[in-house]
Amino acid sequence: MASFFKTFLAALLAIFVFIMLGVLIVMGLASSGEKTFKAEDNSVLHLTFENEITDRHYENRLDIDFSTFQPIQKDGLNFILTQIKKAQVDPKVSGIFMDVKSPMAGLATMQEIRDALVEFKSSGKWIVSYSDFYTQGGYYLASVADEIYMEPEGMLEFKGLRSNVMFMKGLLDKVGVDVQVIRPKNNRFKSAVEPFLLDSMSTSNEEQLDKILSSIWDHIAYDIAKSRNMTEEEVNLAAAELLSRNAKSAQEGGLIDGVKYRDEVMAELMSKTRVELEEDLELVTLRQYSQSNVEEFTDLEKLYAKDKIAVIYGIGEIGMGKGNTESIGSDGLAELISEARKDSSVKAIVLRVNSPGGSALASDVIWREMTLAKETKPVLVSMGDVAASGGYYIACNADKIFASEMTITGSIGVFGMIPNTKELDEQILGLKYDGVKTHKYADIMDIHRPLRADESGVWQEMVDHIYDDFTGKVAQGRSVEQRYVDSIGQGRIWSGVDALDNHLVDAYGGLDETIAEAASMAGLEKFKVQNYPEEVDPLEQILKDLTGQAKVDPLASLSEMDMKLYRMVKQYQELVEMRGVQMRMPYVLEIY
Repeated sequence: MASFFKTFLAALLAIFVFIMLGVLIVMGLASSGEKTFKAEDNSVLHLTFENEITDRHYENRLDIDFSTFQPIQKDGLNFILTQIKKAQVDPKVSGIFMDVKSPMAGLATMQEIRDALVEFKSSGKWIVSYSDFYTQGGYYLASVADEIYMEPEGMLEFKGLRSNVMFMKGLLDKVGVDVQVIRPKNNRFKSAVEPFLLDSMSTSNEEQLDKILSSIWDHIAYDIAKSRNMTEEEVNLAAAELLSRNAKSAQEGGLIDGVKYRDEVMAELMSKTRVELEEDLELVTLRQYSQSNVEEFTDLEKLYAKDKIAVIYGIGEIGMGKGNTESIGSDGLAELISEARKDSSVKAIVLRVNSPGGSALASDVIWREMTLAKETKPVLVSMGDVAASGGYYIACNADKIFASEMTITGSIGVFGMIPNTKELDEQILGLKYDGVKTHKYADIMDIHRPLRADESGVWQEMVDHIYDDFTGKVAQGRSVEQRYVDSIGQGRIWSGVDALDNHLVDAYGGLDETIAEAASMAGLEKFKVQNYPEEVDPLEQILKDLTGQAKVDPLASLSEMDMKLYRMVKQYQELVEMRGVQMRMPYVLEIY
């Protein structure tokens, strides 16, 4: 009988899965079909940025949370920028209504969107912003608007920047784990390992964090002051005195233009678009507007042209293997670069890097392909929110590197880390290990005992060699002396502003500016943007997810309030699973 019920339940589950698969296939076919949307006169592009903003938009991708069978909505930065540029020249669009609370995006990503909104305004069209709650990032985006309104009892978070690091040494001490770290002796800024060794920040770490936060905040204050017709001193005073603590003081401090309820803002929009009834107000979402055709607008990603510029996306931690849309695999990314290099229709390559680094070996594999590509055609790099350590390593040999002022980059340094669980094993778990070996160093990776002095020497030689190779390759790629690279390296992270001053990048700009420069260097007037990797068919992606070929992270479905804990758990998980010498950022840097 028990066997019968097992078989019955298994069959029932199979039927359910196939039914859901059928539904998803229909959804996929419906979503991938040709759709058109026709904007009416005096339409308003409605921007909410409720979905997570990633670097790339997958037009046909169906991301499903298989724990709930709900779609996971994400918007690509390239998708958002395209719709804003299209609206700028569309005679049917009068303006933009920003209805933004807490955009899920990094600072450099928000700057690229904000710059596109500034350009939108240059056409003479208006932007109105309203919210009952602005996070600091949300307000940074909203500050570009001609008019900023807030609900009378609303809140505006405007207090300056901070960054916290979680230290785990106390926890590790309690469970009897000692973390053994090997890094070049002068890599005092390479603080990825500090949470395992210290109870608080080192002086060097405080120094670099203070520099980063000050540099980024200065740029934020400059942008806001320029858009709000304020001085930077007034912007800093507003943050220092917490003038945003209520709607009235925010208005008096010049941060917003007025206090209104939503219906009053709708009336304002109706007046601007010359309609009498709110139901006649044409608010168009990004998804709707993406299906509209505008004669005045040329979408380079869809333009029919023989010559191409390859835009290759390198997003996430760097490791060996193929990688996926959220991580960089050395084999996968190297193959894409090689494919673009060998394609005679591709006249230039742009690598979009958004990575804190990872495996030194994997980074070197990718660096080699970038070097080979550079020998055949222009190769440029567009840096996103983060392009540091291994993320900088794979970028350093490009012909030109573009970054946002708020990009986090640099972190030229390496480290190795081996846990020692002897105390945990013997004193807490009551375990002991013994064995035999054929050679002296056969057990050099044994985590159940401390490193011997000679083993520490071997590891030290390895990390010193890799750091020397790292600084040498940066020196070669950036045409500077290696000792200069070492002076700004040593594991130190820099903002985009300081990276330009330090010759780590060549110019400010986002992906669009990088593509434009690539076209100029290749001598192209008409070209098509070819994105790599190519999109996977929705049905193929679903089958991979259902058969377990795709990695499904159940923690990714946590609520926004739990995301901070989620990121801490992920940081710990990634660090303890490291293998080999690492080129990665000091830690998961969160600025808020």
